[in-house]
Amino acid sequence: MNFFSSITSYYTNILTIVIYSVYLFLPGYFIVYLFNIRKHKFLLSYAISLTFLVVTQLPFRWVEGPVSYWVWSLHLVIASLALGTIYKRFTRIDLESEPLFTKFGNTSLGLILVIAAFALYHYIVGPYTEIPSDFWEHLARVNIALNAVLDDQFNPPISTLAHTVGQIDFIHFLHAEVAHAIKHPPLASIRGSTLVPAVIFLGSIYLFTVSLLERSRLSNRLVIFAAVLSTLLTITSFGTATFSYLRYYAYFPTIFCFPIFFLCISLLLEFLTDEHARLTRLYLIAIFLITMALVHTQEAMFTVIVMVGITVWRTVRLYVSYTNCPQSVFKRHVWSSLLIILVI
Repeated sequence: MNFFSSITSYYTNILTIVIYSVYLFLPGYFIVYLFNIRKHKFLLSYAISLTFLVVTQLPFRWVEGPVSYWVWSLHLVIASLALGTIYKRFTRIDLESEPLFTKFGNTSLGLILVIAAFALYHYIVGPYTEIPSDFWEHLARVNIALNAVLDDQFNPPISTLAHTVGQIDFIHFLHAEVAHAIKHPPLASIRGSTLVPAVIFLGSIYLFTVSLLERSRLSNRLVIFAAVLSTLLTITSFGTATFSYLRYYAYFPTIFCFPIFFLCISLLLEFLTDEHARLTRLYLIAIFLITMALVHTQEAMFTVIVMVGITVWRTVRLYVSYTNCPQSVFKRHVWSSLLIILVI
């Protein structure tokens, strides 16, 4: 009996991993491909997908529409994006452009090795669920959302205060929607539903390190080694008290926001350092900040504080060494600092 139960649990988790991977990556990837975006493909695909999943809920929540209408609309838009991607890929105009999936390089290989090692470890030990872990509180919220989904309704705010500040349990609703889709309780697929966010988080650590060190004089192998090392140190040493961040927070909304934090910092640095960078990066940062504010306000505020610190510090540093800085880059820093001061 236990043997058959383990088989059922195995396939349930595999199906859960596939669903999370598809919906947290493919919608954004279609948009990245359609707009010929060549940088930050992984993080942009994820950030756009999460933004898409969150923002599309808003009109249905405002009019108190049924969840089934949102699901149909969601899949209609995704199907349209997929058809547009296929059309672009196979039209003559696009034959000489970048392929749909690029070849694996050393950077991708290092990322795959780290993720594969962690995936095996996480699948064996699972998330941190020992009482009094906050995991059970979040699981309760998911079950509340699941009961609402079974009635074809969106989950209500968890409290009057959350409703007042506009805080909605988007992530708990997404967990519940996946559980409803696979016809299993959320606890039955907990390894799968925590593995994908954790892997995306680790991928963001790895790629962010690569993007920072690519501007240095380090060789490609040393950059990859440093990225692998930073990711491994995140796995082994980043956490709260005696438990790992990845195991403790893998089911919580906060881990869904951290990859977007790294993306926003990367976009900001590119805008400040590259005089040819367009304002599009700032527009994307604003959109992603709204997404984080809707999902978990704390991470949005943390991102703003870090961006303020980076911008002001770089402006002061460039002012001191003004002769070594292009005038256009210095003006970008000054205007960005003034904009931040006005906003604050």
